[in-house]
Amino acid sequence: MPLELRPVPQDDPRARERARALQERLDAAAYAHAGPAVLVLEVEADCLSLVLPGGRTPLRLTPDFVRGRQGYRHARASHETLVRAVGRIGDDAHVVDASAGLGRDTLLLAARGWRVSAFERHPVVALLLEDALQRAAQAGDPALAASVARVHLFPQAFTGDALPAPADAAVFDPMFPQRRKNAAVKKDMQVLQALMDDPAEDAEENDAAATLVALIPATRGRVVVKRPAGANPLPGGTPVSAIEGRAVRFDLYRGTRDDHAEGSKGDTEDQHP
Repeated sequence: MPLELRPVPQDDPRARERARALQERLDAAAYAHAGPAVLVLEVEADCLSLVLPGGRTPLRLTPDFVRGRQGYRHARASHETLVRAVGRIGDDAHVVDASAGLGRDTLLLAARGWRVSAFERHPVVALLLEDALQRAAQAGDPALAASVARVHLFPQAFTGDALPAPADAAVFDPMFPQRRKNAAVKKDMQVLQALMDDPAEDAEENDAAATLVALIPATRGRVVVKRPAGANPLPGGTPVSAIEGRAVRFDLYRGTRDDHAEGSKGDTEDQHP
């Protein structure tokens, strides 16, 4: 299935130039759309949207950190369960988000004051996230701009060799988009489903386990893995504890990197935060 990059409006020279540059980036990454549906990446001069045509109203995904629920989460970052799960690390600590996706958890971690290395392996999702971060930085909100400045986006799969500094903690969300085709699946998840290929479930689990295995020796403090409630822990490590929720569970692993920097020690206690 094709992925069309469409300048919007088509006669806007800035949009056309940006579409050309983005296509070159996708070509350089050897990206070929393998999802189950035709998709359109609408390229405006200052905004990207991924569109799933068809039906009465095409579905549109435009990540936005300024308005809605994401803005609310940013304002109360220290109260979020994910932030508490990371544990007691320094205010200027370095945290890895090994599966950034649309950046919802990435920006939450940055709002807490931490420097975040965000890894997103899918080239199109990485472009959407990069665009959303740029728009957030220019939205006129000093606190939001400061959070964005603490994010370093890596458009690739996680690798410890790419880290700019040792990780004081890490988070990993391998909760794969549900493939049900009904109204219970949110519209943005429907668009992401159309973007992704459909590997076997055991292949997804093996890939996620390999990421966990790579994270543990690269991290000083906790490695927090998000899992569906009731799911088994990922293979590749044994959680020291977990934080249970109604729909989501956070499994906590102890990182094994031992070169603690003075004043920035990861919390390796087994108790819940």
